[in-house]
Formats: sequence, C-alpha cells, structure tokens
Amino acid sequence: MKKKILCITAMYPLDQNDNLSGIFVKEQLDAIEDNSDYFFEVFNLRQYSTFYRYTVAQLKIILKIIRFKYSIIHIHYSISGLFLLLFKPKNLKVIITFHGSDILEGDNSLKKNIQTYLSKILARKADNLIVVNSKMKDILLKYNTNISIIPCGVNVNYFKRTKNETFKQKHGSNLIKIIFPSDPLRKEKNYKLFSEIIERLRKRNKDDIEVIAFRGLSRSEIRRELIEANCLLLTSISEGSPQVVKEALACNTPVVSRKVGDVDVVLDKVDDCYVISGDNVDTYVKAIEKILEKKTNLAENSINKLKELELDNETIARKIVKLYD
Repeated sequence: MKKKILCITAMYPLDQNDNLSGIFVKEQLDAIEDNSDYFFEVFNLRQYSTFYRYTVAQLKIILKIIRFKYSIIHIHYSISGLFLLLFKPKNLKVIITFHGSDILEGDNSLKKNIQTYLSKILARKADNLIVVNSKMKDILLKYNTNISIIPCGVNVNYFKRTKNETFKQKHGSNLIKIIFPSDPLRKEKNYKLFSEIIERLRKRNKDDIEVIAFRGLSRSEIRRELIEANCLLLTSISEGSPQVVKEALACNTPVVSRKVGDVDVVLDKVDDCYVISGDNVDTYVKAIEKILEKKTNLAENSINKLKELELDNETIARKIVKLYD
C-alpha cells in the first residue's frame, strides 16, 4: 500500500509550464515516487504572497495535518515549516531539508538574521534534518544530531549532450560564451566579481565575449546555453550545493567557481574545472584562459564524477527513502 507524504515547500513549480522555480525539488519527489512505495501531496507555498505563506498558510497546514492522515512530513527549506513553532505532530516523523541560504551566512540584513534564527529553532523541532554540505551540518549539530548530508541530485539523462552538440559547431571559434548562472540583481550571487573578471578577460583576449545570465530561462534554454558555453563562472558569496554546477557537469561543461558550498568536492579532479579561494580577479582569468586554450571545451570526465559522488536523482532518492523508512 502506498504511503502518503505531505511535502511543504515554496520551492516547487506552480504548474507544468513553470520550469524555473524548484524544478529540482519536483524531480527529487518524482524520483522518490518511482523508487519507493511513497507518494506526495505537495502544499505549495509559492501560490501565496510572502506574508500569507508564512502566516495564514501555516495555520492551513496545521488544519490539514490534523484532518488528514500522513506517514511523514517533509519540509523543503526550513522556514516553510514555521507551523512547527506552534504545533508539532505526534507520532508523525518530520524531516526538514535545509538548502543553504536558510542557514548559511548571507548579507547580514535584518531579514536574513531573523530567517537564520528561526531556522535554528525549527531544526530542534524536526526528527531528522537533511543538509546539502558538511558546513551546514556543522552549524546545525548543536540543534539536532540526526543530520544526513544528501545534496539534491541532477537529471543526468536530461542534461547530457549528444555527440553532435558542441559550442564550436554552432558558433565558430571567435566567440567566447561564459555563463553567469543566476540573476545579476541577486546580491549573494556576486555579479560584481563576475563582471570584473569578464572585463579583465576582455582586455586580455581578442575574441568576442558573450555573457549569458540565467534569468527567466526555461529548462530547455538552460540546457542549451550550458552545452553551447565555453564555461560556467560561479562567483557567489554563499551557496549550499549549487544545482547549476551539477547540471553543467552533466553537460560536460567546464566550471570555474569561487570556493563555496560543496563545489570543491563536486569539482575535485574534474577535467578543466577550477575552484578558487578568494576574489583575486587574475586567478579567475587565468583559469578561464586555460579552458579556452583547449579546442573541445568539454570537461570529459564530469559525468563520471557525478556517478562517483552518487549525485544522480535515482541514487539520491534511495538515500532519502532510507530516512523515511
């Protein structure tokens, strides 16, 4: 008999045409359903305004838990489970997945500090915590010792390129295409450092450089841009386990990244991928230039790395199911 899980999150597509927000959470739930006897009812907080989702909607969640029978409650992103401050279900396992920005250091704003404070309280309320890197585990151990490090997986079969999909074939050899994997307006993604690196690179290189920012792109557009790019450049101030890095590896696309989250583990010994500590612009430029010297623009062993780290959706799903059981 199938067992029902209530998933509470604001990281989930609103409909089948919404492939921008939380698609990796949906893919995780789909993989769990395909590899277990569990199925999900999703309470999607994204359908509400910010104020409503953390007030009235939380009361609706309490009523739903009281009224209906669930085997487990799984909360994606800690403050989606604010109802736990008022009500802790008895005889019902509660799991919270922390995704990074809910607990890691950020811009030191009042909003961010309140979120981090509440996240630590909520960590005490859960039966099990899932985090996406070891730093997050270290932060949360004083609040809950039942912690598993399980990053979100990637749909390798969707992202991997065909034999004919290469940057050079479509654009020729005189265009350099570099990806900024987020919205430049998001301060924590550090577009300032990214733009300084690109400007320095333009001064040192005769070829044209095109910057592609991942803002408002569909799933298929993101895949296409990753495949066509010379490299992805990640300059974030803080990350958990950046999904776009794993997606780039599934495309065999080289990555140059600031040392954040778990990128040093994910990119370790991957061909033509570099992890850099600090903000020295020239260090990033030299790493990108090493990639540009290669004719293929392919991180040849990157998919093998994903398999080695068991970052495919199916393996991640089986690890989470063990927590459910």
